Amino acid sequence: MKSAILILVLLFLFPSPSEARQVTEQQILEWTSSAGQMIYSYHTSFDLAVQTIRSSADEEFIPEIYAGGPYNDGWAFSFGAFNEDSEFILDYGVIVGGNGEILNFDAFDFHRPASFYHNLAANALQVVQQEFEQLRLESDDFTADYYRFAVLPFPREHVTAFVSPYDNCPEVSYFGNDVTYLIDRRTLEIKSHNRYHHRLLPLPIELPENAVTAMLDVPNAPYPSPLDISQTIRRGKPMIIRTENGFFNISPAGSIEKIPDDNPMVKGF
Repeated sequence: MKSAILILVLLFLFPSPSEARQVTEQQILEWTSSAGQMIYSYHTSFDLAVQTIRSSADEEFIPEIYAGGPYNDGWAFSFGAFNEDSEFILDYGVIVGGNGEILNFDAFDFHRPASFYHNLAANALQVVQQEFEQLRLESDDFTADYYRFAVLPFPREHVTAFVSPYDNCPEVSYFGNDVTYLIDRRTLEIKSHNRYHHRLLPLPIELPENAVTAMLDVPNAPYPSPLDISQTIRRGKPMIIRTENGFFNISPAGSIEKIPDDNPMVKGF
């Protein structure tokens, strides 16, 4: 039930605007950690779903419109296209368990509309893809070749879309160039968007022999981003991030700990 537990945490820490309240730094870090773990789980399961379609359906083309939602301790994904009535019609459905096992695969050769939430998530994805492409045209900062999207079911009355660079080099993992969008569930209007680290920050997977851990310096960001958490989990190695609010250590499991100001490493900087 890991995904369901994470959603409950995220609903508490990321309320709707009508429930907005003052949050503590610790709550921000808990939300960031939970969101990052969920993004990692989503992308890992999404990649397995894509592999399943390619192998089981012998199909290289993957529909550009998709949706994913929590399913027990894993994820259920839908892939398809919109019809003339803007209804999301499925070509494929894949359910991935919490341990990375494929629980179900369906190739639909009949008219199969998506569930309510998957229809919502697919429409939100289309809105965000169009908005992000416009953002890329207006800025020279987005320098990765490919970007990936995750639409997740929080906070209340909204969904949140996470956009991040897709690693296409086996020796490097990408940080930065990440954007989140808050989308109204009823109107599909983007209520706000947030950029964490504006630059693309490539980090080698294998560090020099004398390096204890990797560190990113992003002084214009208030805190690490959820996508920093996701990438750190993927790397499987600790990460230190320096932000305008101090130094933070991210563990390979995705937890965040603020490094005290009297730490010798912090004093050195």
